[in-house]
This record gives sequence, structure tokens and C-alpha cells, in this order.
Amino acid sequence: MNHSKSVETLFTPFEIGNVKLANRIVMSPMTRNFSPNGVPGEDVAAYYRCRAENGVGLIITEGTFVNHPDVVSNQENVPHLYSEEALEGWSKVVEGVHEVEGKIFSQIWHMGARSHVNDYSKQEITELIEAFEQAAVNAQKVGFDGIEIMAAHGFLIDQFFWDKTNARTDEYDESHPFC
Repeated sequence: MNHSKSVETLFTPFEIGNVKLANRIVMSPMTRNFSPNGVPGEDVAAYYRCRAENGVGLIITEGTFVNHPDVVSNQENVPHLYSEEALEGWSKVVEGVHEVEGKIFSQIWHMGARSHVNDYSKQEITELIEAFEQAAVNAQKVGFDGIEIMAAHGFLIDQFFWDKTNARTDEYDESHPFC
């Protein structure tokens, strides 16, 4: 096997929808806890810009919380994607990445129900859906190139897929797949 040829593919352009990437190198989300009160500062902007300057084709941010009361307890340094101050911080992050020709997606995140998704009323599920939608709108507003919705590892959306965390008997029952 010619290893140099197989590695060359990493450095070829790639498109995701209408987003054109310089290469196929993607930085995965990593929770960093460096955003006091949920607001990314200059250090966060410098961190992401540095990755773009050094050839990462697509950066996916650490998880950014949606605006829901269940999501923020004891997580004061995890960034969120809803207050004016946080959106201003993310705008500077995106601006810095774009200045060096980088692309950046926001990972939208809710850590999950404290016990089971059965504890959520239908009204609260509707509110959660709206919170994810607003986070996506906010990501677009500040200039992110796209979003990734965190829906794995036992976090909120993933909790709906498993009988251990979802004993609902309505349209949100784990036996009614979302896809």
C-alpha cells in the first residue's frame, strides 16, 4: 500500500453542503471550560484562530449550551450560545478564524435530563426543541459556517434513544426513532 498516496487525500479540498474546506482535517469538539460565566473571551478566540492558522480544515467548537435551565447548573465555564455577551464573544471567535481563511462550526449541546427523559413534559420538550432552534439561529447570526448537534454519549437527544433512559409511551418513546 502506498501510504503517501493515502495521506494525500487528507490535504485535498472537500465540500460539506455549501461550505468549502481547504482540506479534510477536522478538529473534534473538546470541552475546555475556559469561558467564565459561559462567555468565550479573547483566549478562546486565540485558541481557535491558532488551529485555523495551522491548517485545520474545519474546527468544531466545544459544546455550547442551549438556553434551558436544566443545562447550566454547575457548568459556569462552559460556553453558551444565547446571551448577548456570549454571542459577542463567539462573533470574535468566528471573525478570528475567518480572518485566516478557516471554517468553524458550533457544537450545540444539552447535557441531558438529570435522570430520565420521562421527567420532561411535552411542553418542556417543545421548549427544548425551540432552545436548540434558537441556538442554531444564533450560530448563524454570529457567522458560524455551520452547526453540529451533540446527540450522543448519553446527552439529551441520545437519552431518547435508549430504554434505560426513556420509558415514555408517547410520540417521544424510544421505539419511535427520530430518523
